[in-house]
Amino acid sequence: MKIKYTKHAEEAILERGVPKILVEQAILKPDFTQPGRENKIIHFKNMGKNYLKVVVVQEATEIVVITLHWIANPRLKL
Repeated sequence: MKIKYTKHAEEAILERGVPKILVEQAILKPDFTQPGRENKIIHFKNMGKNYLKVVVVQEATEIVVITLHWIANPRLKL
C-alpha cells in the first residue's frame, strides 16, 4: 500500500529529524496501535529511548500520514 505524507507530516519529519524509513517501519510493523479521533489510527514503534508516534488515516488505496512525534518511554500511557 502506498504511503502519502501531508505537508504537516513532511515538515515534522524535517523538524524532528526522523528518517522516512522509521516512519514506514512504525506504520507497517508497529509495536502497538490505538484508535484515534475521526477514523485516525495511531501507530507506536519503540526506538529504544523513545517511541515514535505516527498518526495516519487509512484510505482505500493509500495510507496518509497526518503527523508524527517522539514520546519518551516514561510518558507513554497505555
